[in-house]
Amino acid sequence: MVDGSLTGDDISNGTLTTLDVAFGSLNSDDILDGTLTGADIANGVLNDEDIGQSSAVNFGANIGTVNATSCVNRAVSGLNASGDHLLLTPSTFDAHGALIYDARYNVSTHDVTIHVCNFSNATIDDATTTFNLLVIDAQ
Repeated sequence: MVDGSLTGDDISNGTLTTLDVAFGSLNSDDILDGTLTGADIANGVLNDEDIGQSSAVNFGANIGTVNATSCVNRAVSGLNASGDHLLLTPSTFDAHGALIYDARYNVSTHDVTIHVCNFSNATIDDATTTFNLLVIDAQ
């Protein structure tokens, strides 16, 4: 048989195994759209770059004082997050446990805002908090 002479028609469905395919030899052109599922991807092999459009890791934001039973918005510049889903995780090292944090994208200003709520009965000074932000492509 001549190299490169086999086509998909020459191979019966379900007959190839991982032992038949060299590691790293397949690319996205070799796999039909919509045929892979979560079961086809091993746990722990994807990075934030594999599922997100962009990410910001370990960036600090000055949250400052949040009055009792109120919320504040703190703008964060330099993050590309247009029209996408934002997953914000505050650091357990310096985030205040009584505050709730989330990220919001403002379409008109093209800014990311960290929305922080204090549901306690005391004013909290959160100072600067470290966050991770994963921007997931919504398209």
